[in-house]
Amino acid sequence: MKRKVIQLAGKTLVVSLPSKWAKQHGVKKGDEIEVQEKENNLFLKTNSIEEKNKIEMNYDKLEILTKRSLFRQYHEGVDEIQINFSNPQRIQDIQEYLNELIGYEIVKQGSNYALINDVSGQKQQEFDQIMRRLFLLLKGMLEDSIIAFKDKDKEMLQNIILRDTEINKFTHFCLRLLTKTNIEPDKKKIYFTMLYTLERISDDYKNMIQYMLETKKLPDNDAIRICEALHKFYTRIYEFTFTKKLVIAKDIAIINAQTKVKTKKYMETKNIQTGFFLNSIINSLITLQELQLPYINYD
Repeated sequence: MKRKVIQLAGKTLVVSLPSKWAKQHGVKKGDEIEVQEKENNLFLKTNSIEEKNKIEMNYDKLEILTKRSLFRQYHEGVDEIQINFSNPQRIQDIQEYLNELIGYEIVKQGSNYALINDVSGQKQQEFDQIMRRLFLLLKGMLEDSIIAFKDKDKEMLQNIILRDTEINKFTHFCLRLLTKTNIEPDKKKIYFTMLYTLERISDDYKNMIQYMLETKKLPDNDAIRICEALHKFYTRIYEFTFTKKLVIAKDIAIINAQTKVKTKKYMETKNIQTGFFLNSIINSLITLQELQLPYINYD
């Protein structure tokens, strides 16, 4: 839409807000609106978030797609969902799905429906805090697996595999908070991709450990050294994410090159499947950095 610019008091230029948009976001006289400038664009940011209407889903029609559809609505920021069904035993499946979604709880149920509400009370401003916690959960997974590899502790490795569920839970939560947070569109797209990449790293690491346990091929010293390099790689990515410092970005590039050479050699001379998992994790890590390079801090 186009708006006409009005000049007041000789110097001040004024543009009116679209009435529909203002009502939708509860903007009224006297409210403050944050204006973000980016190149030739201006982004308006309010303190209110659009309330989403109640969503209804039909388990009988969705069948195998129910879980995926529920997760999608969660990511989209929906606060209330009613799931209808004909088989009362479906409530057990729904409860299992909710175990992966922070804040979603069944607040009312009948013989043919379950009403789900967001009871978390989380605020949009907490996105950075929750994302940092997600990074640290994955960091702990990498650190403890190295200890377990060195000690050949299979029980500890089994417990580390279970952490992937917790990481998935916080990834879903971050995706939900991101949807409900006022961030400029370009940055929001980057954050979405980063979150899915973090989840992929966790999945690759979980699958690698499962492969090692199932084949009884625990990593040798060369593989452990690569895992240690990955941990250093990931730690620097974590630091870069929350500082955007140029010196860290350069260090990451060096670690990436060195680790890739070691991993390629390991795939060619030792275990190609383990090497495949390690190489996939390396590619995901460098993706995390590349997504953030446009916002690098040169100071």
